[in-house]
Amino acid sequence: MRPPTDADGVLILSLSRRDDVVTPGSSLAATVNDANVLTITPATTDTAWDVVASAVHLGRIVSAVVTCTGTGAIASGRLTRVSDGDCVVTAKSGMFIKKETVSMLRASGQTVNQWQSWVTGCLAGAIEQTTNVDLPFWRGSGYGFTAISPRHVIGCEHINYMPPTLTLGGVTRNLVSSTIVGPANGSDGWKSDLMVGKYDGDFPSYAKVFPSTLYSYLPSLSLKGVPAIVCNQFGEKIQRLTGIVSSSQSKLSLAKINESDTSIIGGDSGNPAFLVLDDDEPVLLGTLTQGGSGGITTIHDQITEVNAAMTELGGGYQLTQVNLTGYPSY
Repeated sequence: MRPPTDADGVLILSLSRRDDVVTPGSSLAATVNDANVLTITPATTDTAWDVVASAVHLGRIVSAVVTCTGTGAIASGRLTRVSDGDCVVTAKSGMFIKKETVSMLRASGQTVNQWQSWVTGCLAGAIEQTTNVDLPFWRGSGYGFTAISPRHVIGCEHINYMPPTLTLGGVTRNLVSSTIVGPANGSDGWKSDLMVGKYDGDFPSYAKVFPSTLYSYLPSLSLKGVPAIVCNQFGEKIQRLTGIVSSSQSKLSLAKINESDTSIIGGDSGNPAFLVLDDDEPVLLGTLTQGGSGGITTIHDQITEVNAAMTELGGGYQLTQVNLTGYPSY
């Protein structure tokens, strides 16, 4: 018997997370914020992470089996998560099998009765909790350097270094010149702890950045609930959650998901932090400048200053900002 092909009819598995309902126990209303946070309803009756699965093959509905590594109530293809774990949904029709896994994690730093989900369509709901992304514009070893245009690379000022030669995406270029962003660290209290270098040829790819209006799309950042990726000197991509915002100082703290998670240490400076949008696009938040759980110097708070540094170096490029106009602002 030949194996099945797409011509036989692709098995379509659909997952939806019922996170667009603000429950009576919510402390924040959907009309003023992008997060639903349950503060009264006990965890054992939490429905903020209700996953519904359905599957279709050749125009007919087929069964979708839901399992969970954590504690959850499962009925009629629906899982209501009541503890951390992975929700695994498997659909089968003849020789066609499709499986999807959804991570179900409680918001870091919250009590056992406090859970977080996102209002449908908001930017926070479009951010993926994953480290499985390609970062060809990041060096991936030692101090961190990330391309922000075909010719420009960003790092941090306090290491006072930009590589004389740099290989990104398999292409090696030579440093032409470098400059700090904004005032020197000693005169601005380390607010603009960034450095930009210009290289003598184009790198094959570069990272987009967020616009200066990011926080109006993500008021939930201060709830420590938005998943982020930070990179370190060993080439690792580490999951974090966003923490305290200090826009006036161009800083954003990060929170570990588990206490045992890898810490940021000396030598990690300059490595990038990203938010990954649901089209698997990593967007650059900033560079690591603090240890422990990690803290970054943000780029979106210094768009004008970074662009000025790029203009000073020459090369004809400016930052490319991701378009967020399709998401609601608050």
